Amino acid sequence: MLFISAPSQTKFLSQRGFSLMELMVVVGICGILAAIAMTGLSVVVPGYRLNSATQMLRSDILEAKVRAASILRDVGVGPNVAKTEWSLQLFDATPLASGQTFQGVTRKMTEFGGVEIDTMPDVIFRSNGTARQAYTVVLKHPKAGSRTITVSLTGRVRIQ
Repeated sequence: MLFISAPSQTKFLSQRGFSLMELMVVVGICGILAAIAMTGLSVVVPGYRLNSATQMLRSDILEAKVRAASILRDVGVGPNVAKTEWSLQLFDATPLASGQTFQGVTRKMTEFGGVEIDTMPDVIFRSNGTARQAYTVVLKHPKAGSRTITVSLTGRVRIQ
């Protein structure tokens, strides 16, 4: 039997792992890709924050509608004077029936990093789930533009 050993085979077995230069090139490429990703991320994040605040406000407006129907009182969502937060509150002076309680919810605009309330009246629902009037709420972010929530007289809540 004839056995021939190739020189490249023995050379391959004696070299294991990567050289320092190869590792430095890979780390450099990873650093460049990370820098590109971070600049792209800084453009996208304000939009996500604005969308998040808009979805949260829409959710709170819908909760006000449901609560108004469940306790048979006028319930709504309104901003504070400085427009730095909004809260779910009772807008009916009639006292609640015995055993009924109302727990309000307050959201601070600082939760949404740079999102501001541009236009927001008190959005109030009657006990039958309809709105007292048609409402338009505008949230804005300096880097991401603005989002509008509309509430129709029938109580339909839309994000535009």
